[in-house]
Amino acid sequence: MLNKSVLQEKLKEFIHNNESQSDFSKRRIHYNSTINITNGLLRTWDKSKFEEYEKNLLTYFSLIKDQEFPLEKGQSIYNYHEFLLPVGRYLISKMNFISKANLKVAIIFGLFLDILFYFLSTKFEFLYFPLFTLILTIIFFYKQRLAIKEERMFSIFW
Repeated sequence: MLNKSVLQEKLKEFIHNNESQSDFSKRRIHYNSTINITNGLLRTWDKSKFEEYEKNLLTYFSLIKDQEFPLEKGQSIYNYHEFLLPVGRYLISKMNFISKANLKVAIIFGLFLDILFYFLSTKFEFLYFPLFTLILTIIFFYKQRLAIKEERMFSIFW
C-alpha cells in the first residue's frame, strides 16, 4: 500500500519552513523544483518506484531541515544530484516532466542545423535564411512556459 500521506506532510512542512526565505536561499534548496518533483511523485502509481524515490525525498527534506541557510553552492549541487535528479529523471520518462536544460539543447540543435544548411547553401548556391534556431527556441520556450504552469518542470537552482 502506498503511504503518500507522510510525503505530503513533509512537503507541507518544507513549504511552511522555507516560503519566507530569500530568493537566493530558495534557489539553493531548489524550492520550486522540490515542490514540483514531490507533487509529481505523489501523482504516480508505481509502488516500487514510489517507495524508492520517496526515500530520496524524505532524506532530502530532513537534510534541508537540519541545514543552515544559505547553503553553500557545492553542497546545494551535491544535494540536487544525489536526491532530486534521480526522481526528476524518472518523472521525465513517466510523467512528461521537463528541465530548463531542454531549452538550451533546442538552441544548440537549432544552431547546428542552421550552420549545416548554411554550408550546404553555399556549396549548392541557394539562399538560406537561418530559421531552425528561432523556431526551436520558440517551440521549447512555449513548452517550458506550459510545463511551469502545469507544475511539470524542475531544474537546478530553480
